[in-house]
Amino acid sequence: MRAASSSVNYYSGFAKVSFDGFINENNFELNPRENNLAENLEIYHGVAKNPLNFNKDIFLGFLLKSKYDGIGNRQPIDLSIALDVSGSMSIIDDSKLGKCRLNLAIQGLKKLVSIMDEKNDRFSLLTFSHEINKLFTLMHKEDIENKFLQDIDAIRANGGTDLFSAVEAAIENLDEFSNNAKRILCITDAIYDDKNDELYNLIKKCVEEKNISITFMAIGSDSNLSLADKLCDFKGCNYFPITNTEEIEKYLTTNFKNIFFPIANSTKIRIKCNNTNVIITKCIGGSNPEINKDANNEIFFNIGSCFPSDIITLKEKGVDKLYVQGGIIMLKIETASNEKMNFDINLEYETFNGKKSSQNYEYQIPPEQLNVNYFRNNNIQKGISIYYFTEVLNAFVEKEKYLIPNTKERNEEERKKEIEFIENAQSIRDYLKKNYVYNENDEESKKHLKRYLELITERYKTYNVNFCRFYKISPCFTLWTSELIF
Repeated sequence: MRAASSSVNYYSGFAKVSFDGFINENNFELNPRENNLAENLEIYHGVAKNPLNFNKDIFLGFLLKSKYDGIGNRQPIDLSIALDVSGSMSIIDDSKLGKCRLNLAIQGLKKLVSIMDEKNDRFSLLTFSHEINKLFTLMHKEDIENKFLQDIDAIRANGGTDLFSAVEAAIENLDEFSNNAKRILCITDAIYDDKNDELYNLIKKCVEEKNISITFMAIGSDSNLSLADKLCDFKGCNYFPITNTEEIEKYLTTNFKNIFFPIANSTKIRIKCNNTNVIITKCIGGSNPEINKDANNEIFFNIGSCFPSDIITLKEKGVDKLYVQGGIIMLKIETASNEKMNFDINLEYETFNGKKSSQNYEYQIPPEQLNVNYFRNNNIQKGISIYYFTEVLNAFVEKEKYLIPNTKERNEEERKKEIEFIENAQSIRDYLKKNYVYNENDEESKKHLKRYLELITERYKTYNVNFCRFYKISPCFTLWTSELIF
C-alpha cells in the first residue's frame, strides 16, 4: 500500500528528487498480515551514518499494508477525462518510438477504455487548449466505444492551455447523484498555467463538496504543474509524471485498479515515547510530511489517502516470499542518551466507505540496537539507503541549479561529467529496481551488485572524488551504498 504521494522521481530541470518516487518503485518484503484490515503497519528501526555530515541517524520505519494489496479496490466508476490538446502537446518526448505527447496520451486512453466495464463504468471526454471542446458526456462504454475511437484519432494539438476551465468543465461532466466512484482524469503537459491559486481552490471545493477525486498525469520532461504536491493533500487525489509509452500504459491499465480507487482516507499516525530525551526531527515520505502536535502535545503526522499496491512473489532458497511495492514511511529520531525507547503508536484512518478505524501498536528499541549499521530487517535498510540516495542527489541538484545561469562560463567537460553523474545515479536506481531484492543469505546477488557498484565507481572515479570533496562526503555515494548494503 502506498500513500498518495506525487510519485515523482525527477522534476523538470532536475529541480527535485523525490524519496516517494523511489520508494514506490521498490519492493518490500511482507510478513504475514491481518487479512481483515484495510490498513495496518509493520514497524522497524535502523541506525546508519549520514553520508553528508557523518552523524549517526536513527530511523523508525513504518510499512503501510492492506488486505487490498495485490487485488485492488475496484468499484464501478464515472470517469471524466480532460485531454490537453495545446500546441506543446505536439512535442516528441518518447524519442524511441517517435511519439509526441498527444499520441502518448491517445494511446494510453485507448488502452484504458479497452479495460473498462461495459455496463457499470461510464466515462466522458473533453479536450482543452485555450478553449473547451466537449466530445461526449457521461456514457457507458458499450454505447460510446466506437465513437470514442473515431473522435480521439481525429484530435490535433494547437493553441494555449487553460487548465482551470478544463477542470471546471470536467466537473460539470459528472453526475453528482451517481453511486459510482467519481473521478476526473486530467492528462496535460501543464507548461502554462497562470491560475494555480484558483485551480487549487476549485479542486478543494470539488473534493470537499462534491466528493470528486482528481488524478493528474503530467506528460513530458518539462511539465511544471506547481500544485502537484498540494494536490496529494486532498482526499483521493494523486499525480503521476509520464515520459514514455510504457509509463502511461502501466498507470492506465495494469495499475488502474490501484491508482483510481483509494482504500483509506485521512490516514494519521500518532506516536508517543516514554523517553523524554527522544526528539522526532523529520518525517520522510507520505503526502504531507509535517510533524504536528495536538492539544495534548502528542506528536502525529498526516499521511492522507492511501492506495493499494501490487504484490509480487519471489522464490528464495526454495521458499516463496511476498513483496509489496512502496509503502515505507520513516521518522528520523535524535536522542541524547542510549536508554531504551518505548513507543506507543496509533494508526487511524477512514475506509473508502466512510468507516473510521484505529489500531494501537507498541514498539521498543533496546540500547544495544543503537549502534551504527544496525538494521532490524532488510526493509528499513533499503528505506534508509533510498533516503540517503535522494539526499545526495538533491545536494548535487542544488549545485546544478546554482550553476545553470553561468552555463556559458563553465567548462564543457565539467558540464558533461555532471550530466554523466546524473545518468549514473539513474542507472543505479534502475538496476536496483529491476534486478535486485536484498537478501543477506544470497551471496551471489550480493557479489553481483557489489561488483556493479565498483565498476560504476571506477568509471567516474575522478569526477566523483571532486564532487564529494565539494560536499565533504565520502567518495562516493556508490561506496556508501555498497557499505550500507554489504
